[in-house]
Order: sequence, then C-alpha cells, then structure tokens
Amino acid sequence: MKCVLFIDSGIGGLTTLSETIKHLPSLNFIYFADDEYAPYGNKSILQLQTRITKIIDMFINKINMVVLACNTATACTIDYIRKKYHIPIVGTEPAIKMANNPKHKILLLATPATVSNRRIINLAKDCQSKVKFLALPNFATLVDDYYLNDSKIAYKKIINLIKDIGNISKHYSHIVLGCTHYIHFKSIFKQFASNCVLDGNYGVYKRINGLINSDNLSLYPTNIFCCSSNNKNVIKKYQKIFTETLAKI
Repeated sequence: MKCVLFIDSGIGGLTTLSETIKHLPSLNFIYFADDEYAPYGNKSILQLQTRITKIIDMFINKINMVVLACNTATACTIDYIRKKYHIPIVGTEPAIKMANNPKHKILLLATPATVSNRRIINLAKDCQSKVKFLALPNFATLVDDYYLNDSKIAYKKIINLIKDIGNISKHYSHIVLGCTHYIHFKSIFKQFASNCVLDGNYGVYKRINGLINSDNLSLYPTNIFCCSSNNKNVIKKYQKIFTETLAKI
C-alpha cells in the first residue's frame, strides 16, 4: 500500500484534497501542512525547492505520488522536483485555460511569488483572453489565521479584501482563484463579485485519477494528517477543516 502525498503551507491544500476525495474516497493519502514554514508566497524559488525536497524525502518510502496542492509551490518547484524524483508529481496551476476565450477578461488572484513566476506569466501569454494579475500578499496567512485560530479580526480583513476585489472585478468576466487557500472563500467571492469564479482543483483530481494505481486505493483507506510544527491540536483542526470542506464540496 502506498499513499499520495499532498503538500501545502497550510490549510489551502485541504480544498484540493477534498475535491479529490469526493471522487476517490478510497484513496490512501498523507496531507502535510508546512505550517512552520508558512507562508510560501514570500519565499524564494531556491528556498521552496529546498523545502519541498526535504518534505518529499521524509515520506519517500511511504508514497508513490506527490501532489503540490499549492499554486506557489507548483510554479516555483515542479520542474525541479520532477527531474529529481521518479514518481508522478502533480501540480496545481491557476485555471486560466478554463476561461480561455478572446472575449473574456480574466482577473487572476494569487500570491506575489505566483504572479511574478515565469511559468505563470507564460501560461497567461499563451491564453487568448486578456489576463490581469492581482497579487494578494497576506490573504493566505489570514485564511490560516481565521481557520486555525478562530480569529474574528482575520475574518473581517478577508471579507473587506473580497469586497474590494469585487469592486475591481466589475471590469472582468472571470475571477481565477490562483491560490488554494482562497478557495475556502469561493462562495464569498461569488457573493460579492458578479463574475464567474474558477479554481483548478477539479483539474488536479482529474490528473491524479489518470495516474493512480491499485496500490493507492484501499477498502479502508489510510488518512494521515501532519504538520511541520507537530502540534497535535493543529493536526486535529486540519482533520476537522478537511471534513467540513469535503461536506461543502
């Protein structure tokens, strides 16, 4: 039996995991939240390559697939990681292609590291739609703070940010959530923006589904949650948030 390793800096990747388990409930998985190293969005490419390598090495004997459930980690490390390991590495990219049409205007919301990354810039250039990047430096941190610390202040800041984005987005036909953290608030984005709101999680599931084998599936699947801080209370919260997110999806 082998597991699929999902990696994110915090709770964002739980949206990716939930979308996958909705369709593949018998999947053996390990979810690793790198909370001690969060956020990823302000780290350099070299820092992230070193960090993701260290995480994969910790689990390499237990896994046969890695899912970078983080747009920033994907943009900054996936080419490097794929050369280093001989197992499938699945990335998460902004769902720009879902709205690819010359008539569409796309507002891409993501971390500073994602919007400045050459891989993402080229993805937008290959798109027929007009794509505008909007970096949100602190959004992912606020989402973690709200869910993990029950912070009312963080929630208020998140709602105010979404309201501001709603005003900006009036000039665009589509909003693309280019960070898995943002997807926890997808329904709120829809509430304050009249646009079509997209994310890439279903595409990640489709890729995983095309790569898994019988070793990844069990009648009683292994579900492991862990974080770099090794805080047991935080791990319990991750399990709870995952269950709630899966119920929403």
